[in-house]
Amino acid sequence: MSKNQESSREKKLAYYCQLFTEINTSKSQKLGTAKHKPILLLSVIDLIAQGLIQKNEINVSKKLVDTFNQYWDLLSSDSHRRGLYYPFYHLQSDNFWHINFNSDFINTLPEKTVTKEDRPKSLTKLRKIVNYASFDA
Repeated sequence: MSKNQESSREKKLAYYCQLFTEINTSKSQKLGTAKHKPILLLSVIDLIAQGLIQKNEINVSKKLVDTFNQYWDLLSSDSHRRGLYYPFYHLQSDNFWHINFNSDFINTLPEKTVTKEDRPKSLTKLRKIVNYASFDA
């Protein structure tokens, strides 16, 4: 790798490290800050490190759900409801996570656009409407 490529890579890494520190998390006076998005990212990074995610396509697999749940049990309190479907869908608002929706689902929508009412509120619905998520290229 040339010095120019290495410098560019370091800049990109710094950019995404900054984005990760600025993740938009849900906050509530009663419940505190939700840890769903950071735990999802940690789970995905873990699966990439293990070689279980090799393409820029993050599926709602059993392994992802299990890893998310293990990290949730370790890092989160019981104040927020555990659920992979929350961050998997909402992380797209942070502009580096992109969802590829199932075309059968999109074709059922009047405007062919996903609205707030269409948000998945269960793992079953998430699996039904999403093919995969991906990071910026």
